[in-house]
Amino acid sequence: MPEWAAAQTEFLALKNNGDRDLLAAARQRLRLSGMPPGVIAQVERSGKIQPYLTLTSPIGGVLQELNLRIGMTVAAGETLARVNGLSSVWLAVSVPESDAGTIAEGQKVEAQLPASLGSRSMALSAQFCRTPCGQPHPARTGRTTQSRRPPKAG
Repeated sequence: MPEWAAAQTEFLALKNNGDRDLLAAARQRLRLSGMPPGVIAQVERSGKIQPYLTLTSPIGGVLQELNLRIGMTVAAGETLARVNGLSSVWLAVSVPESDAGTIAEGQKVEAQLPASLGSRSMALSAQFCRTPCGQPHPARTGRTTQSRRPPKAG
């Protein structure tokens, strides 16, 4: 952000000047421009302008959409990214008609997903339910929907 670069340049010049009151005013200007405290601390520590801003998501999950590119100008309130949270995971599975007769409504089913969080696999368990009658489906299959909280990463 160009206005941040100018404010950081002023801050660094005043830091080298040694005037504490002017330095405090320049630090306040950085805060008032919306610069995060971590960036201000990094400018002060490194003595260099910080041209990049790292954004973090308030939730953990999988990045669904990223509407940013390097050098792009963004407006206040603009959606920059969408993150699918991992508080619940849904899995819809199609079962071939030839196997569907061996699975009963309400029967417990399990699925193993490789490397879903880090390098570990994730096991999901749920109950089998068939697609409601009259709902179009490309092949005649049964479906299962599973919802489970994934294990904590770590």
